Amino acid sequence: MASLPDNTPLWKGLFDWSMKFQDGTHPSPAQKDLKPMDKERREWLEEAFKYYMQDFADRMTQGVALRSSGRFSV
Repeated sequence: MASLPDNTPLWKGLFDWSMKFQDGTHPSPAQKDLKPMDKERREWLEEAFKYYMQDFADRMTQGVALRSSGRFSV
């Protein structure tokens, strides 16, 4: 069985600190400048997400097919 890395307590501390300042019970300094997103920016962001997000099952299927075809070797 794999053991946890030696820095695990550091990650727990970072999580606890983050939750302390972003728990939603009071506005953070960054939230004071938030405004609703306009339609043009929302459409751009949605398109960017669609372009960069991949269906990993499809991507793995493509990789297996490429490897099986012999056009790719390790």
